Amino acid sequence: MQPVIVDEKGTEIEGECSGYLCVKSSWPGAFRTLYGDHERYETTYFKPFPGYYFTGDGCSRDKDGYHWLTGRVDDVINVSGHRIGTAEVESALVSHPQCAEAAVVKGQGIYAFVTLVEGVPYSEELRRNLILAVRNQVWVVLIGLPNMALYFSNKWCMHMIKRINLYFNTTYGNTIF
Repeated sequence: MQPVIVDEKGTEIEGECSGYLCVKSSWPGAFRTLYGDHERYETTYFKPFPGYYFTGDGCSRDKDGYHWLTGRVDDVINVSGHRIGTAEVESALVSHPQCAEAAVVKGQGIYAFVTLVEGVPYSEELRRNLILAVRNQVWVVLIGLPNMALYFSNKWCMHMIKRINLYFNTTYGNTIF
């Protein structure tokens, strides 16, 4: 297995860089198709960068040659012409000392769902402070929840969060909570 980092045009990038993680050649155990939808398999994994298997991940390589995954590129949101990863916004939120967890989804705006550190009460001032924590990156809608829905693996139930987002989008439109 030979990982490579490519730019938007599919050109391999050498040295210290950031781009898209691809695999140059096949490897044992690589799947060959999607059951019942080979066209989708080709479109998803081979058409974005012909000649490479596209993992769907952003990646950077440091000066020592180590690869660092930067997140799923399908979780990138275009805000006023700027491409912003949901992971970047989540990271900015959880860097706040009173925010324990955060999940960000896109809709008509960007919606952040947060769980506060135990014992910290929700307040309008805290909401404003959390928005300011990411304001230099994006415009964000913040919805406070008492607890987050997690799978047994401690991963977010993103389908539930997206449903909540859809509800707020259709009920309230582009409103800050």
